[in-house]
Amino acid sequence: MPNFFRHRAIKICVVCLACALAIAVLPSFTPAQSTVQLEFRITQLESQITELRGQIYSLQSQGSRVNRSESRNSPSSGRANPRMLSGDPMFDNLATLAIETKQDVLKIKERLSKLESARNRS
Repeated sequence: MPNFFRHRAIKICVVCLACALAIAVLPSFTPAQSTVQLEFRITQLESQITELRGQIYSLQSQGSRVNRSESRNSPSSGRANPRMLSGDPMFDNLATLAIETKQDVLKIKERLSKLESARNRS
């Protein structure tokens, strides 16, 4: 009978040791996973920035085409407000979208710099 208890005690010790080892090793995987997640998020942000830059370029080219066509059609009136000259709600919407897109890009750049500085600290 004492042999039976000794084997059982050894099994319990081995199980406890395995659990303790698993608990000790488990947190070491979390930073690697968070680094991978952080890199994935940075990649997503970079692609969003690229997409927004393309949209800004498209809006700018559309806006310049509208400005060129309006400058040919309307006489120059000195220093009048260009917004008042447009009279076109689509142009106003385009200008609003361009401003909002630029603000979004600035926010994304700020977030990206925060993520990069946090990544460099770890």
